[in-house]
Amino acid sequence: MQYRDSRQEVTGLVVNRKINVRSEYRHTVRAMVHRLFTTGSFDFEYRAEGANGALVVHKTNGRPSQLHGMLGFIDGVDLYNRKLNPAKRSVS
Repeated sequence: MQYRDSRQEVTGLVVNRKINVRSEYRHTVRAMVHRLFTTGSFDFEYRAEGANGALVVHKTNGRPSQLHGMLGFIDGVDLYNRKLNPAKRSVS
């Protein structure tokens, strides 16, 4: 049982009333885009399992193709929601 206002997450997607991307993911991608436009580069962080089995955060210079993929993922989820409810168009 979960509370009514708690986030229900399945494979990285939030599936409450509609399918959506986690707000933290959207915020992180937006920050990466801002950093790319203001400084010309951005950092890409990912977690991987270290030699001792613990999760280690790696930080590398981001590539535009990585950012393009993340933006495409967010847009794909938004497009799916727009196709389900064409009458509910958000103005943003």
